[in-house]
Amino acid sequence: MVAPGNVNPKGMQAPPPPGQGRTPIKAAGVAAPAVGQQGPAGSYQGTPRMASATQHSTEVLHQRARCPSARQGNLPDCWENFVNLNVMRLSSNMLSGIIPNSIGGAYSLQWLHLNNNSLTGQFPYSLKNCTSLYLLDVGGNKLSGNLPDWIGKYLTDLKFLILRNNEFYGVIPSEFCQLSQLQVMDFAHNKLTENIPHCIGNFSSMVMKNISDNGTWSGENLGQVMKGVEQEFTASLVYVVNLDLSNNNLVGEIPSELTNLSGLIGLNLSHNHLEGKIPAKIGDLRSLISLDLSSNNLFGTIPDSLSDLSFLSHLNLSHNNLSGRIPTGNQLQTLDDPSIYDGNPELCGALLHKKCIDDEAPNVESHAATSEDDRAEKIYLYGVIISGVAIGFWGVIGVLIFKRSWRQAYFQFIEVGVGKMLGWIIDLHGSNGSNEGT
Repeated sequence: MVAPGNVNPKGMQAPPPPGQGRTPIKAAGVAAPAVGQQGPAGSYQGTPRMASATQHSTEVLHQRARCPSARQGNLPDCWENFVNLNVMRLSSNMLSGIIPNSIGGAYSLQWLHLNNNSLTGQFPYSLKNCTSLYLLDVGGNKLSGNLPDWIGKYLTDLKFLILRNNEFYGVIPSEFCQLSQLQVMDFAHNKLTENIPHCIGNFSSMVMKNISDNGTWSGENLGQVMKGVEQEFTASLVYVVNLDLSNNNLVGEIPSELTNLSGLIGLNLSHNHLEGKIPAKIGDLRSLISLDLSSNNLFGTIPDSLSDLSFLSHLNLSHNNLSGRIPTGNQLQTLDDPSIYDGNPELCGALLHKKCIDDEAPNVESHAATSEDDRAEKIYLYGVIISGVAIGFWGVIGVLIFKRSWRQAYFQFIEVGVGKMLGWIIDLHGSNGSNEGT
C-alpha cells in the first residue's frame, strides 16, 4: 500500500494529502485516491488495501506511464519515465510477476517499498543504477536466486535492506560488508547457506554512536520482528539497528567479529545450523534489547558477560546443546522464564530448579583441602622433631669426639653417676633383706 503525505529523504516538500491536487476514482463504489501519478515531492502515490482499488489504480498507473501493453496486476515496465521519483510505496498491493528491468530508470529512488506482494524472479541488474537508495524492502514476496553481490558494490547508501520471507538461496556475499551505512539487515526466512561472513563486524552504522534525527525520515515506516513479534517503527525508525538471519540454513560458528556491533538492539540467528560456543564477548553488545539464538547446535557454557546486557528484555537460547550453570545478576534476574533455556538438558541453576554438580563440590573440596593442610602440618611437625633430635644428638657426639677434656669429664660423670646408682641399689637391697630376717 502506498501512503500519501511522504517526505522524501532529501527534505523535499511532501505531496498533497488525499483529495488535494489529485483526481479521485471510484473503486467498487468506494472513493479512492488516484494513483500512478508522480507527486510534487517525487513520490509515487499508492492505493488502499482493497483488491478492486488495486485493480483500478494499476490501470491508471499504466495509462499515466504510457504502458498500454502491460499486464494488469504486474509492475509496469516503463520506469524510465519516472526519473525524478524518490519514494515508491507499492507494498501489500497483490502485485505479481517480475520486477521489471526498467526499474533502474528511476535512478533517483531513495525509498523502495515492494514488500508483501507476490513478485517472482530475481533482482534486476539495472537496480544497481539506483545508487541513492536508503531503503530496499522486498520482503514477503516469492523472489529467488542468489543474493546479488552488486548490492554491496553499488548501493552503498543503503540503511535498510529487507529481503525476509522470500526464496533466496546460496551464500551471503562478502561484498555486503561494504554497506557501512546499513542499520537493518533482515534476511530471515530464506534458504541461505554456508557461514556468516566474518566481515560482518564492518557495519559501522551498527556500532554504538550518537544518532540524531535530522527530520528527513518523516513519514517513513518499517516493520521489523523484535522480541518475537512484528513491530512497526515510524518516528523511532532512525534508532532501529537490527540484524535478523533467522530461519535459514546457515552453518559454522557465530563470528566473534559480530560482537563489534555494539549498537544492535536486535539480534536473531535462530533456526539455523550454527555450532560452536556463544562468543565470550557477547556482553559487548550493550544496546541489545532482543537476543534469539534458539534452535541451533550451540554448545558449551553460557558466557558470564551475558549478564552485562542491561537493556535486554527478550532472550531465547532454547533448543541447543548448552551446558553448565546459567549466569545470574543484573538484567538476567528479571528474565525468569524457564522456557528461555528449554531443550538444553545439561544446563543447571536455580531458575531450572536443578542443582549443578559444583553446588556440592565446595564442601568436598573444603574437607579435602583441610585434610591436606592437616597432613602437611603433621609432616612439618615430625620433620622439626626429627631434625631437632638429630641436631642435638650429633651436637653432643661431635663435641665428645673433638673435645678430649669434655669427653673425659663426660665419662667421669657417667662413671660416678653409675657408681652412685649401683650403691643406692645395693643399699636398698640390703635394707629389704634385714627387714625380712627380723
